[in-house]
Amino acid sequence: MFSLEVECTDEARELLIAELWDQGSTGIVEEDCLLRAFFDDDADAASLMARFGGRIVQHDARDWVAFSRSNWAPLAVGSPGK
Repeated sequence: MFSLEVECTDEARELLIAELWDQGSTGIVEEDCLLRAFFDDDADAASLMARFGGRIVQHDARDWVAFSRSNWAPLAVGSPGK
């Protein structure tokens, strides 16, 4: 998995997000003036760079569902003894 990190203005943000989804992004993180769009390894990183600029960052494979669940604390529901 890799991400494409692209700087953008507030005015261009929504359109850029839509275009990144259209290119097959599997998720997008928004930070102040930066968008980080994640792609599977079989996506064409060179084409994405040519179209959007920015930089490519490689990421280790991770089971995001398991990672997310490992950070959830147990939650008690209902009244004791009922």
